[in-house]
Amino acid sequence: MNARPASLSAAVLAVGVILVPACTASAQPVAPPSAEANTPASIARQFTLSYLDFWSAPNPSTLVATPVFYAPRVVFHGRSMTSDALFSEKLRFVARWPDRTYTPRLDTMRTTCVRDLCKVRTAFDFSASDAGGPRRSEGRGTLELAIKFVAGRPYIVEENSRVTHRGSAGGEPRPARPARG
Repeated sequence: MNARPASLSAAVLAVGVILVPACTASAQPVAPPSAEANTPASIARQFTLSYLDFWSAPNPSTLVATPVFYAPRVVFHGRSMTSDALFSEKLRFVARWPDRTYTPRLDTMRTTCVRDLCKVRTAFDFSASDAGGPRRSEGRGTLELAIKFVAGRPYIVEENSRVTHRGSAGGEPRPARPARG
C-alpha cells in the first residue's frame, strides 16, 4: 500500500503483529501467545493498542510511526483524504499538543470483523499539554477505527474519535464537545 519508512519495518510485521515502542512506559498487560492471537479481531485490537501507544510517545517517534498505520486513502472524522493530507493534520495536532498520554480502557474495547475489515471501538483516558505552557487538556474519549487487512497486513481506513468528558479522573468530569486528535 504506502511506502513505509525503513526504520519502522520491525514495527509492523506482515502477519499484523505490532511491537510496542521502547520509548513509552506502557502499563498494558502482555498476554501469552495463543491461537486467538492470530485472528483478525485479535490483530486489530493489538493494532489499535499500538496506535494509542505510539500516540503517547514523544513527537519524533509518533511522527515516524504515523504513516505505518494508515492506508493511502483514509476517512478521518467523515472526510475522505490521502494519507499525506492526514499526516499534515496530525502534524498540526502534535505541534499544538506535544506531550500526550492515551490510556485505553481495555474493558470497553469491542471488535467486530466481516471478511477483511474489522471495526474497533474503545474508550480511553487522555492528557495533553503544550510542553510547559499554560495549555492542558485531560479527560475521556472514544476511538473508533476501521482496519482493513491487505495481504494479511492491517491498515487504518477510517478513524473517528471524540472527547466525551473533560477533567481529571479524580474530579467530576464535565461533558465535552467532540474534538479531533
